[in-house]
Amino acid sequence: MASLLLFLLTCILCRGIYTAEFRGPDAADIPKSDPKGQTARSDKNKEKTKLRSVIPLVDKNGDGKISVQELAAWTAKSMKAFYKQEADNRLSGLDTNKDGKVSWEEYAKGAENRGAFTEKQRKRERRRFEHANVNKDSLLSSDELISMFHPEESPNMFGVIVEEFMEFVDSDKRCFLSFDEYKGKTADRGNTDQRTAKESFKRLDQDNDGRLNKEEMKLWLAAVNTSSQAKNQAQRQVSMADDNKDGVLSEMEIVNHVDVFTGGREGQTVRDEL
Repeated sequence: MASLLLFLLTCILCRGIYTAEFRGPDAADIPKSDPKGQTARSDKNKEKTKLRSVIPLVDKNGDGKISVQELAAWTAKSMKAFYKQEADNRLSGLDTNKDGKVSWEEYAKGAENRGAFTEKQRKRERRRFEHANVNKDSLLSSDELISMFHPEESPNMFGVIVEEFMEFVDSDKRCFLSFDEYKGKTADRGNTDQRTAKESFKRLDQDNDGRLNKEEMKLWLAAVNTSSQAKNQAQRQVSMADDNKDGVLSEMEIVNHVDVFTGGREGQTVRDEL
C-alpha cells in the first residue's frame, strides 16, 4: 500500500528507511534451493542456529521469553547502528579536507557530483543543513548527518521537513492539508486503501476540523522514527509467531517461525506493512 510515510521519506526526503531484522551477525544472502531441496534445508537450519545464538542477547531479563519491548529495543539498536555506519560512510565520502566534519561547500559539491542539483534543491538542502547543524558551527558531524538523511530521528528537524512537504502537496497553498490532498498521496484506487487513508487522516486530525495543520503533520514524522518503527515491527512479529497467545515468544516459537525474523515471506509482509 502506498503510504504518505513512505512518500515523505522517498519522494521528498529521498532517503530510505532501514527496517532492521531480528537476525544474528554476518547474515549472508540465502542461496536458492538446489533441485533436491538440500541447500534450502541447510540454509534454513543455519538461520535457526543464528536465531538461537541471538536470543540471549535480546532477552534482557533472562526469563527465557522475548517480549515486545525486548524485541523492539533490539530492533531499534540495530537500526541506529545502521544509521550511524551510514553516516560515517557518507562523512568519509563528503569530507574532502579530512577535518572529520562536513561543511556546506563540501556537502553541496557532493550533491553536484551525484547529478543535477537545481537551485530549488540547493535552497531546500541548505535549509535542512542549517537545521541539522545543532551547535551552529557551520559543520556537520557524523551524528548531525544522521539528521540530514534521517530527519525523522530528530525532532528539531520536524518543522523544516513539514515545510518541504507542504511545498509538494499543499495544492491550494493554505498551509493546511485537506483530506483530498492527503488521500492523493496515501491511497491507491482500491477501496481498502481509500478506507485506510480515511482512518489515518481522522486519527491525525487531532482538533477534528477536517484538515491537518503543520503540528498534526509532525505526527507522521514521529510515527516513522526508529522507536516507532521498531515497536510496530516487534508487535507484528510477536503477533505472527506467538502460537500460544501469551504475549511473549519462546525460543521454539521464534525458531518455528524463522521466516518472520529472517526476511522470508512473512518477514516481507512485516516490512510491507511498516
